[in-house]
Amino acid sequence: MSDLLHLLPIGIFIAFAIPLSVIDARHHILPNRLVLVSLLCTLAAEGLISLHANSCAVFTQSCIIGLKTLCVFTILAIASRGQLGMGDVKYSAVTGLTVGWCSPHLWLTSIWLSFCLASLWLACFILQGARDRKSVVAFGPFMSASVILCAVFG
Repeated sequence: MSDLLHLLPIGIFIAFAIPLSVIDARHHILPNRLVLVSLLCTLAAEGLISLHANSCAVFTQSCIIGLKTLCVFTILAIASRGQLGMGDVKYSAVTGLTVGWCSPHLWLTSIWLSFCLASLWLACFILQGARDRKSVVAFGPFMSASVILCAVFG
């Protein structure tokens, strides 16, 4: 039972990641309300599971990784001068919190993997002539995919 309970945060993440990814892919926006609800649900699930297990160490580590990921994306957004959207920065807290819960040792890998996946996707379209290197890419789906990959293979 505790193993299944431990999977709840990744289930919550997937439940929100799907609509967020679809919205971002179609409209290039990650809605603040949906990102906030995703963050709050993930925090609540992780916190309650930690209380149930009488151990807050995993929850604390998850929160720290969520904050670290948020800091990394904030720095990347500033350095990219608007190429990385603020929706992506806000969503990074959710992705970091989730990776921090299920695969804390892969939090930097998750960030790196999201950029690799986006780069490969864009490269495929550039090679087909459908886009150029200055095309806008919805980054949320790649962030979501990297978290899921790290959770599955981590």
